[in-house]
Amino acid sequence: MAVDLTGTFPGAFKAGPPQELFSGIANVSARNYEVLPGGKRFLVLSYGIQAAGILPIVVVLNWLSGIKQ
Repeated sequence: MAVDLTGTFPGAFKAGPPQELFSGIANVSARNYEVLPGGKRFLVLSYGIQAAGILPIVVVLNWLSGIKQ
């Protein structure tokens, strides 16, 4: 969920009505989403595709940099 904030902090500010950010995601915990730099995009792990029997394709870029030499 997200809300728009108006006003100043510290001080008085008002929160707008809550709005749903994502639909179709049953369980969003601290382990299955990431806020990308800049805060305007989210990367979310969704189990809906796998539950339907469709397996995702995972592409790992620059994987050699993750190997300790």
